[in-house]
Amino acid sequence: MVQRSVHFDLRGPLAVEEEAERDFFMSATSISGGMPGFRGVLGHRLAWNTGSNQWEVTSFLEDHKNVRMVVKTEDIMTGYHLWTPVSNSTSTTSPMMLKMTGCGQDHFSCFKYGECLPVDMRCDGKVDCPDNDQSDEEHCDLIVMDEFHYQKRQVPSDNLVVHMDVHIEDIQRIHELDSAYTLQVKLSMMWYDQRLEYRNLRLRAESNMVSEEDREKLWIPSLVFNNTDDNLRTILDQDTLFMILREGEHTFNPLSETSEDLVYSATENRLMLSRLYTIELKCFFELTMFPFDHQKCPLVLQVPSHLAMYVTLELDNITSVKTVEANYYAYGGFEVVSARKGDFLEIQMSLDRRWKFYIASTFLPSSCLMAVAILTLFVDESHFEATIMVALTAMLVMQTLYQSVSGTLPSTAYLKMIDLWLLAGMLLPFVVFMVLLLVDAVPDDLGQSNAVQPMTVTRIHVDSSVPRSALYTPPTPLKKDQNSVKKRILYAARIVVPSLTLVFFGLFFYSAISQNPIFHPET
Repeated sequence: MVQRSVHFDLRGPLAVEEEAERDFFMSATSISGGMPGFRGVLGHRLAWNTGSNQWEVTSFLEDHKNVRMVVKTEDIMTGYHLWTPVSNSTSTTSPMMLKMTGCGQDHFSCFKYGECLPVDMRCDGKVDCPDNDQSDEEHCDLIVMDEFHYQKRQVPSDNLVVHMDVHIEDIQRIHELDSAYTLQVKLSMMWYDQRLEYRNLRLRAESNMVSEEDREKLWIPSLVFNNTDDNLRTILDQDTLFMILREGEHTFNPLSETSEDLVYSATENRLMLSRLYTIELKCFFELTMFPFDHQKCPLVLQVPSHLAMYVTLELDNITSVKTVEANYYAYGGFEVVSARKGDFLEIQMSLDRRWKFYIASTFLPSSCLMAVAILTLFVDESHFEATIMVALTAMLVMQTLYQSVSGTLPSTAYLKMIDLWLLAGMLLPFVVFMVLLLVDAVPDDLGQSNAVQPMTVTRIHVDSSVPRSALYTPPTPLKKDQNSVKKRILYAARIVVPSLTLVFFGLFFYSAISQNPIFHPET
């Protein structure tokens, strides 16, 4: 407890002529019936009447002869009591609930006996007044407004700035076939409403929750998710946190109010609306470099057209969880883009495809198939049936792989990087197949010299005893030409086809590396 001052204040709605007489001092010399008296700075006296067993207020202007007000209580005068004006002594005869307190502005005076509590214990969710006095937790409305003049449909000011905090929680799903992605994002909107006044705010915003009753009375900003199918809007429901941010200094409420409250100006303390949204947004996927592509998917927020003249958006903070997972993508951060200043805000999420998966599942197997197709050129042409089947099988497998990959991507009017790769993978076995057919179709004697050596006649003396047949030697054909057409075709194919394949590999991966920011991040 805090030691009471000798100075006392009379709090509550006094009549007009008594409005100035709120300051009293305890008078140790005017004790009546064991009760100390009080003297007002304007000459009023509050004293205990032992005859009528009540407290009475008199004025020195009337020589304290006429009783102006009475308080019917046998307790000490501090605390919350019913003050009743005496007829013909004041302009009003209606009783008034007033509180005599000596606690000072920075303390709350309990209603029952006037005990003093630090004012920050007022409306803290815990009863602190003794003797089952719950007055420190009563009348704890955070918002005070003039309900007669407050217009819910009217914007608080003509140039209202709605401050935005955006926190990206997760990118849950990416629907490339539907050109959409599902984003989990927490939006917080903060604004000033000068028509209000706040009481007894806490430092933690979660302790300053706006009541359901006040939610229905207040003007609340609305934003449109501009890149959704139905132009969805922000909503106010049970999952929405509606709070008051304590940002400014407090003042004290006037003595005309019974309870001591800390008053916070609405020009220095903002209202905040916060909610977690899980929403499907449109995104145009540029797949030319697939699977080494880099995507930018937007989150577009816009003020509704009927509020665009009065409300301006201003982004204060944007944050994201570092471990955002996005299926086959790696989250690469965000970029703020404002297409139109004021009523339009665009935030782009950067998505880098996880290309290592496609290296293992597509490029490595297809490279092996292409290598097998090339190696068939180095098999002896006598194994034509086996080599031709290998080339055909490689081409069919590449076609199947191409169809399976294309089925997971949206149809485009342009060729993607993976299309070029798989088309080359199908073309290579086809070229090998055509080379093998050409080699097999070439006649064996094409380009060869099969002429018979000319016969020479030499007269010799032949023994008549030797048979004539033993003297005949058949002509010997020339050896085959080692540079036949078949050999030349295979030799050329074994050089040209692998060389062109290696050139294609180099150009392909050079383009993938040079065009994708993954491989050369900005410093």
